[in-house]
Amino acid sequence: VSPETPEATTDAKPKVGGETIDVWTLRTRLWEVQKDSHLLIGAGVICAAAGGSLPLWGFYYLTDFLGQLFQPLADNIQSGVESDSLAVGLLAVGVLFAVTGDFWCFNIAAVRLGRKLRSNGLSAFLRQDMSFFDAEANTAGDLVAFLTEKASTVQALTSDALSNIVRILACLVTVLVVCFVFGPWQLTLALLGIFPGLVLVI
Repeated sequence: VSPETPEATTDAKPKVGGETIDVWTLRTRLWEVQKDSHLLIGAGVICAAAGGSLPLWGFYYLTDFLGQLFQPLADNIQSGVESDSLAVGLLAVGVLFAVTGDFWCFNIAAVRLGRKLRSNGLSAFLRQDMSFFDAEANTAGDLVAFLTEKASTVQALTSDALSNIVRILACLVTVLVVCFVFGPWQLTLALLGIFPGLVLVI
């Protein structure tokens, strides 16, 4: 086959139904399919951000709690320990609710998306001519495996991958804020220098 023929050319853009589309269009279509789960996804993003940020604040207050034990005055120790203990307790409750909300919101949205994708895929298969099913690659087992595999992959991207990305970004932002407010400015500048690289890696 010569390089000029369509069979030999390669296109980096994916094709859906013979139509070449870019990644942004795919994301837009996927977002439209999930229109009934937008609130759940938004709540999941908030919970994931809280789940990535609150533990770091808890660690900060825990270290401050240990520092209060070395105060010279007993009254200062008591007031400092009480305030830090309350903060750590509230943050622990917040982390519990955030992790639970993150898990439930993203997984419910992912299950809804998987159900829609399988339903739409099955409807598309049923609209095909009988000759479509005569092809060796379009047996019933292959089509069922295709629906199961692709829908499960998209579900994982919608739930686990998105949750992890939001949680990691929230963690990085919290580290920058803590270093900027409470830490030395040299450390903050160093983190700002490597922050774009970390975002690209993520």
